[in-house]
Amino acid sequence: MFNTEIKLQINNETKYRTADLSVSFEKFTLPPPPNRTKKKDGDNLNNILLWGIYVREKKPPTNEEGLSWFLITNIPISTNEEVIEKIKWYTLRWNIEIFHKILKSGCSVELAQLRNRDRLIKYITVKSIVAWKIFWLSRNFNINKNADCSTVLNFTEQMILFKRFNKGSKMDRKISITEAFIWIAKLGGYIGRKADLAPGIITIWRGWTRFMNMVEDYKILSGETYG
Repeated sequence: MFNTEIKLQINNETKYRTADLSVSFEKFTLPPPPNRTKKKDGDNLNNILLWGIYVREKKPPTNEEGLSWFLITNIPISTNEEVIEKIKWYTLRWNIEIFHKILKSGCSVELAQLRNRDRLIKYITVKSIVAWKIFWLSRNFNINKNADCSTVLNFTEQMILFKRFNKGSKMDRKISITEAFIWIAKLGGYIGRKADLAPGIITIWRGWTRFMNMVEDYKILSGETYG
């Protein structure tokens, strides 16, 4: 049994904080389920070698629920560095869940009626690019609200968004992630009152769809796309 102490930055959907974690890990074997061993092929089922990782936050901040994770992996672990690596992999799980939610609920890839495998792959690939942009915008909004949005929107997109929410005025400054996020959300129906919670992914998706239509119209009328 090994023990180590690590610091981990976690996100509880509204803010980030650093957690002091106590970590222990050990290997164990998992036998096949009894209902399988009684069948004809039960004798061919072997025990599975696994590694268990127990992560616990002993002293969470006041009014915060302490972390308590039990993780299981079939990847061998023998050092503190390796177990910390596996824990950090797990912390990416929520980001993956959010991305898939955008892809399935926002981009509606499950509604595609494509029967051809190659066409379906191309369709999902294009939708994944859109989903990633929305995901990246929302993550940046949570991490650094004051950063400019150049990592997500190009100059033309920023200019169109700025004009839309500033009575057609010429863009004379950089747009922050917060402004871009809220403006796109408002295109999707978000009201943005002081008491309102942050806009959800579906609202952002609706706003993004409308925003991209605006960008496409601008490119057509200006000859930027078809010249």
